[in-house]
Amino acid sequence: QSEASATLGVWIPDDAVRQCTRCQAGFSLMRRKHHCRRCGHVFCDKCSSNTAVLPASFGLGQTPQRVCNGCFTLLQSGET
Repeated sequence: QSEASATLGVWIPDDAVRQCTRCQAGFSLMRRKHHCRRCGHVFCDKCSSNTAVLPASFGLGQTPQRVCNGCFTLLQSGET
């Protein structure tokens, strides 16, 4: 997907998720939910501890955004 066509993924509602999308750890008062700003899925802190500047088409400016580990790897490799 080119930078020009990159857009935010489907935003998964908080109440639709009970466990981390990646590691399947259950959420609780101690393990909070975090949305990846690139794909829109919900992850625990361990699986979404990276930040990256997203392509301009996301409309989020140059401020680094929280992204999941998988999206971080794709962004670092030049994929958007």
